[in-house]
Amino acid sequence: MKQLKPFIFFLFLSLFLNFFFSLFFISIVSAISITPASQHIVFVPNGNITLGFSISDVAKAGTYITGDFSEYATLIDTDPEGQARDVSVILTFPKSYKPGTQRMLFGAKELPKHTSSPVGGLASVQAPIFIQVPYQSIYLDAKLITPNINENEEEAVQLQYENLGIQNITVSAQGELINAEQNAVVKTFSFDSVSLTSLQTKDLFIYIDMKNKSSGVYKVNAILSYEGEVKKISQEFTVGSLLIGINNRTSKLPFGKVSSYTFDIRSFWNKEIFGIYGEVSLLRSGEIIQVVKTPTESLPPWETKTMKVFIDTTGLLEDNYTVQVKVMYQGKESKRIFPVSLVKEELEKNEEIKKNESSIFTVDPTYLFMILLILLLIFFNYYIYKRRRKQ
Repeated sequence: MKQLKPFIFFLFLSLFLNFFFSLFFISIVSAISITPASQHIVFVPNGNITLGFSISDVAKAGTYITGDFSEYATLIDTDPEGQARDVSVILTFPKSYKPGTQRMLFGAKELPKHTSSPVGGLASVQAPIFIQVPYQSIYLDAKLITPNINENEEEAVQLQYENLGIQNITVSAQGELINAEQNAVVKTFSFDSVSLTSLQTKDLFIYIDMKNKSSGVYKVNAILSYEGEVKKISQEFTVGSLLIGINNRTSKLPFGKVSSYTFDIRSFWNKEIFGIYGEVSLLRSGEIIQVVKTPTESLPPWETKTMKVFIDTTGLLEDNYTVQVKVMYQGKESKRIFPVSLVKEELEKNEEIKKNESSIFTVDPTYLFMILLILLLIFFNYYIYKRRRKQ
């Protein structure tokens, strides 16, 4: 027993050392922030602009500029290795640059601390500067925003314009509402005519009423006319119906025991449905043998959820049965009937064994590394212990 005491001591010492080294090598990352988090500016040929940033929540940090226009930027930082401070970026624009939205980054990175720790984390953050460079020709960017809607509701369709060119333009637009499933025009309408200066953005709205319209997928087309040019844009949306669909998941139940029966429900409504519960009836030759209910659930728009009940097949004959699934919600009801078979429990066990055998056992590499480190420490300490004993 006395001979084992040193070995036990070294074993606990190994575990302690492993725990100590695990904590020792954890990287500690500080926070750092830049205000404002982003900026948007417009390109001015041969012009210049000064942008201001504030750095906070850091002991010491360096600053830098990268990305588009970085070669035209000058960083004014009076304390390059300082703590919280204000920094300026002077941007001198060239005569021309590639058109579109360009992205320059102002960044701050924490500087290393003078500590004895061999490992440390350095925080960094970047604030994007978006620079809009206009096109030299006529260039209109437009998009439709059509939110999903429900039957018998009214909703706004948004037409968003952005003049990305240097010329002023006037835009008119004709629209049409289309039943995408039937490829049929339901309604036509017009948007107001508007004028836009260079880099100006405007939003237009028109309301569509889905009263007496069927549910399904619809589409809005808009034909834009401006300065002798024509552009067509489209956007789909769904018209929801207060309906929950039911799909079967369980086709077999084990004979002579209590087991779970599951089914899927899917919403076709564009709002969350509350107060949903299911009622499952087990039938043989049309006769109800057992009825069970689910707890009450809610279902987000257009999502699917699995519901579960427990059915007791004790005392039933091995045979083919049917299951009637009813789902109640907001004063409505959905119902479907599915076949289900009662089978011997051994068959279910065999299927479960096959399923388990086909699964792949995975281990986190971090745990393997920790176990290996512990084993190495134990072996090393045991080796030292044996050498000391020989001496």
